[in-house]
This record gives sequence, structure tokens and C-alpha cells, in this order.
Amino acid sequence: MSETELLESTVSEYMCLVSPSVRSRHEGLDRESLVHDLRSAHDWTDDGARVIVSLAHDYGAFLLRNALALAIALDKEDGHLGFLRASLLVARQDHLTLLQQRGIAFPITSASTHGR
Repeated sequence: MSETELLESTVSEYMCLVSPSVRSRHEGLDRESLVHDLRSAHDWTDDGARVIVSLAHDYGAFLLRNALALAIALDKEDGHLGFLRASLLVARQDHLTLLQQRGIAFPITSASTHGR
């Protein structure tokens, strides 16, 4: 999938997530509800959801569209803050916790346990 197709798909998903009243310029933005919805429907971490809600609210589409175009041109999938890496680690930990809760054993493969 191209970056353009990914963007169109994501915009479409978020348009369904955000109610028309939230999109209205005359209504206040309920950030906490939006963060909750992003966490529930799109598997964002709490921190990640808060960041993208703040970015959208504070900078808007004009600046972010240009920043996105530059990030694509620079081939920067994840920036130096590492949100993609961090969200993958959280998802992995959540999965391991779920397995433990279900009593499913799994091998420990952490680099910190090798050689012990």
C-alpha cells in the first residue's frame, strides 16, 4: 500500500471515529473522549493518542500535511521520539500479559536473561 493509500484509509477511519459535532468548529473538543476512542478502536497507547490529539488540535492539517510530506520524502516512518517502537513494545507486553492471564506458558527470550 502506498503512503497516499495509507493516508486515505486512515483519514476515512478517523472520520468514522469522530462525530460531526466534534468536527464542528463551534463545539469544544472533548480530548479525553477522543483519546479513549483512539485507544479502544485503533490500539493507540494513552500517550500516543494524547500526542496525536494535541498535534491535530494545536497545529492543524496545513502544518501537519507539510510535515507528513517531508517525513515521507525523508523516509522517516518513526521519528527520534520512537512512538512506533514504543507502541510495538507495549502491544507485545500486553500480548504476553494476556497469555499469562490465560495460563499459557511462553519462553523468556529477553536479551537481559541470556547468559544466566
